[in-house]
Amino acid sequence: MSDYLKDEEYKLDSCFQESTCFTIQQKENEIEGLKNDLQLYKEEVSTKYKNFGSIKRDLSEIKEAMIEVAHVFQNIKNTPIYNYIRKRVKIVNKIFAVLLNSKEKSYDLWFIIEENKFQLKHQISGIFCDIAEIFNSIYFDLLILDKNRINFNKIKNECESVIYIKSD
Repeated sequence: MSDYLKDEEYKLDSCFQESTCFTIQQKENEIEGLKNDLQLYKEEVSTKYKNFGSIKRDLSEIKEAMIEVAHVFQNIKNTPIYNYIRKRVKIVNKIFAVLLNSKEKSYDLWFIIEENKFQLKHQISGIFCDIAEIFNSIYFDLLILDKNRINFNKIKNECESVIYIKSD
């Protein structure tokens, strides 16, 4: 590997680490704010209402807020993966899209390619190996699909997360 490519890879890794730390810190701050807001709201509800019907309605609102907090936690987990994958696939010209579906203990990672070429599949396998090495606590299932053999809009609508779509 040439020194130039090593330098570029080092720059990408450094940039990824900085943006990941910033994103995680930002999400932690959001969660802390939500947590404080929820605590204040819970205290206010407890003192303000005395009858059961009012408390039941308010508890429902708290439950909805807690679901939002859980969603923020889920995004913290996924954001570094999304950012890293986007950075890696943008430099490969013939990758049309990358989709991600999370399962109970793993992720389905789908690469949609414009041409069914061995060299392109080889590049994708390199990207996948890097992803699997960096995020080694997560299990992945990899699928490479030829754009010309699938109904992309149907797959996109069924997919949980669209990480990347090539812009023309």
